[in-house]
Amino acid sequence: MNFFERQLEVRRASARLVWLFTLAVVVIVALVDFAVWAGFRLWERQAGSAARILVVAGVLTVLVIGLTSWIRTLLLRRGGGGKVATSLGGGAGLAGHA
Repeated sequence: MNFFERQLEVRRASARLVWLFTLAVVVIVALVDFAVWAGFRLWERQAGSAARILVVAGVLTVLVIGLTSWIRTLLLRRGGGGKVATSLGGGAGLAGHA
């Protein structure tokens, strides 16, 4: 496999990850909205009031996910891949093997 084939393969994998992340966000927002709908018994309220509450819950959920992703991206840029590996428990046993 040459460089350009590998580059195309990695771009396809990245695009797939972006789509999966987007799908995950949509599913999370739907689950949070369902929990809010059930938790606050929104079926007993007027439709307009219930819709506003669900929109606010959805927007807040997207903001939390977006802010968290942004912060993690900044931390990754600052510390690089080694910091990610350490935060996930990788490399802990390698300290004495340098």
